[in-house]
Amino acid sequence: MLSHQLNAFYGNITAENTIRDIVPYVQTGNLHIAIYDHANMLMHIATARADGEEGPPYAFQRQFLRFNMTEVFAEPRP
Repeated sequence: MLSHQLNAFYGNITAENTIRDIVPYVQTGNLHIAIYDHANMLMHIATARADGEEGPPYAFQRQFLRFNMTEVFAEPRP
């Protein structure tokens, strides 16, 4: 299933279409998923549902958080 999606998006694999079209199709990432966009210094993360939370159980079914790693690495030390 992964090879099918990688072939379908060959030459145009982005973080966005990985989140939208590849990960849900392959249904990988039960516990957590991290997708890195090195060119734009972005990291996208989704985690499985925690005890007591609402919503879909698996990371690949849940909303991703996007982190601007340039800003994260620019944070001063506490």
